[in-house]
Amino acid sequence: MRTVVLGPKCFWCKRKPPDLRDLDTGHQWCAGCARDTVHAGDPFLLYEELTPEAAQYTAVLGQWGYHRQPPAE
Repeated sequence: MRTVVLGPKCFWCKRKPPDLRDLDTGHQWCAGCARDTVHAGDPFLLYEELTPEAAQYTAVLGQWGYHRQPPAE
């Protein structure tokens, strides 16, 4: 049986609910697709965490030597 996700979906895969929001573009990403942006060398660094799974993205950023940018106030 297929599970259908209602509500917002990941910008890239369009299947999973979003875990993060890129504050530069407004795109919402699931943790898996967000991690793929780091591995591709094009991570987003200014983001809002929407779920606890977003911590996975923050950890991968650190492992690859990137640092999260604080939002402008």
